Amino acid sequence: MKKALRLADRRWRKLILGSGATIDRKFLEIFLILETKNRLAAGEIWIRGSRAYRAIDEHMISKETFAIIKADAQIPVAIPTDVEAYLAERSALLDCKLREAANRLMADQSDTRIGAKGLRVPAVSTTETAAALAFAKRLAGIMPHIRLTDLVADVDRYTGFSSQFEHLQTGRTPSDLRIFYAALIAEATNLGLSKMAQACPGITRRQLQQMAIWHFREDSFCARCGSSIGYYDEGIPDEYYITIGFFDHPERFQPHAHGYWKLRLPWIEFADKLPRFDEYTRKRDPKLGNPNRR
Repeated sequence: MKKALRLADRRWRKLILGSGATIDRKFLEIFLILETKNRLAAGEIWIRGSRAYRAIDEHMISKETFAIIKADAQIPVAIPTDVEAYLAERSALLDCKLREAANRLMADQSDTRIGAKGLRVPAVSTTETAAALAFAKRLAGIMPHIRLTDLVADVDRYTGFSSQFEHLQTGRTPSDLRIFYAALIAEATNLGLSKMAQACPGITRRQLQQMAIWHFREDSFCARCGSSIGYYDEGIPDEYYITIGFFDHPERFQPHAHGYWKLRLPWIEFADKLPRFDEYTRKRDPKLGNPNRR
């Protein structure tokens, strides 16, 4: 059971071990069943004799059969099997097509145009035969289905790239890799945090937003001295605060109130008549606490 526990991430370990060191067999069995299901779907493991979960090697030509076919020069592919011959053929074809395009462009016989905005090349329409579509569908059915988050997690295990996304204030690595991967994919694919939250059960938009702000935004700190130039308050999720010293002309921004007046240093006094607040000057969630109680 200890070897099986090595496969579990931190989230599953909390459920399997609970508050003590005793292994909860029910949670361990649930984890192993789900992990087996996911790895079968991804093609990482397979079942001998199964038609749905066969190893991908079983769909390929064996080395022995390939050697016989190659010796007889009967390899069933539509391109030259010699790489040098293939590259020479494609290079000659490319040169011919480029010359043909240049001649048509000079004779004004092409849909391609060169204008003030540069070169305009129309979209190429392709025709797919029924055989090609059937082959593509068959190939898609053979290839293992890998979830994007699993792929990113595997790359992270090999490279450890998540350790480079340090917290902009504490310098710590992402505390929850599941949220980190989801936020990273949302940023990379331009999907957006809201849609990613809808697609990920158990992850909220606020969690993704916090991860993106604190781990993805290099402009939240000065590149020269490391001073904070902005911060995000989870109690007011729709706003982002920028420190006044970051601006070239901070005198243009007039204050409207003083927050946390009781926490000021005893020798600080202001002659203005602005409102003084003992805590926040804005409405926020009281459950999140205050700076003097954190």
